[in-house]
Amino acid sequence: MDEAHYKLAQNNLTKTEAFTEAVHQKIRHNPTLKGRLEAAIKAGKVEALKAISNHPLFNISAETIKGWLEP
Repeated sequence: MDEAHYKLAQNNLTKTEAFTEAVHQKIRHNPTLKGRLEAAIKAGKVEALKAISNHPLFNISAETIKGWLEP
């Protein structure tokens, strides 16, 4: 990689890191947003496992686990 490409890559990495930090700050200072994101991630995990397994018995177990995880 030549020097120009290296500098461009470093600059993009810096912008990505700044954006990531801004998102983290927003989440830390907004408990409602944090709760909604956590719920969405949990739901996505269960749905992903269902899609991967594609087995009716697992779907029953997945719903049981989902019910236990939700307060």
